[in-house]
Amino acid sequence: MPLIDKGSDTNIKLFINNRKYLLLSILLVWGAVALMAFAIKPQVKLVFSLRNNLTQEKDQYQNLVRKINELKQIEISQQFQQSEKVNEVFPSHKPVLELLSNLYQAMQRADVTVSALKINPGEIATESAEVIIAEPAKATTKKSVATKEQKAYSALKLDLTVNGEQENVDEFLQLVERISPFTSIVELNIKKTFNQEKDRTVTEAELLLNTYYYTQNITSNISDQLPSVGEKELKAFNTIQQFMPSDFRPSTEIESADLEDLFGIKGLF
Repeated sequence: MPLIDKGSDTNIKLFINNRKYLLLSILLVWGAVALMAFAIKPQVKLVFSLRNNLTQEKDQYQNLVRKINELKQIEISQQFQQSEKVNEVFPSHKPVLELLSNLYQAMQRADVTVSALKINPGEIATESAEVIIAEPAKATTKKSVATKEQKAYSALKLDLTVNGEQENVDEFLQLVERISPFTSIVELNIKKTFNQEKDRTVTEAELLLNTYYYTQNITSNISDQLPSVGEKELKAFNTIQQFMPSDFRPSTEIESADLEDLFGIKGLF
C-alpha cells in the first residue's frame, strides 16, 4: 500500500498560519483600492463633464461677445439708422390701415376719385416676425426633409377702381407702386368714356393690387456670422429709400366714434 505524501499540504497550512496577517493585510489593501476606485470613478467622470461644459460655455461666451461687438457696429451704420423705412415698406404684419391711408394719399396727390374698393384681409392680428435663438443643429430626419418650405412672405389683395383724367390716372398708377407698404399692380384694365355733362373724356382704371408683408420668424444661431451686406442688398436698400414717405401714424387712442369715408364712395357707410 503506497504512502500518501502530505508534505505539500502541510507546507501550505504552515505558510497560511505564519503569513495569515500578511495575507489579511493584502486583502484589505485590495479591498480598499477597489472601494476607492468605485468611489472616485463617478467623481472623475463628473470632473471631465464639468470641464467639457466649461469649455462649451467659454466658446458660447466668446461668440456672444463677438456678436455684441458686431451689433454695436451695425447700430452706428447708415443702413441701420434708416431701418424704419425698410420696416415701413416691407412690414411683418398685415398692413391694412397703412395701405388704405397711403392709397388715399396717392389719390389726393394724383387728383383721381375712387368709385369702387374691395378688400378681404381676413384676420388682421397676425403674428409679427420675431427673432428666435435657434438650438444647435440636429440630424435631419426624412420627415423634416419632406416638409414643404413655407414662403417667406404673403400678399394682401385689393380690388380698386379709379376715375379721372388720363394723365392723372397715369400718375396714380405710378404712385401706387411707390407707396408703402410695397404694392404691385398685378392686373390692370383701362376704359375711356365720354362724360357729356362735363364734356370731356374720363379714364377708368380697374386694378388688382398685391401688397406684400413678411410672414416668417427670424432664426439665428449664436455662433452664426451676421449676414453680410453686398452690392445687391445695397441696391435694394437704396430703392426702398425712394418710396413715398408715409403719412400714416398708428392711433394710440380713440379720437372719435364717427366713421369717415376716406375715398368718398357713395353708400359705403
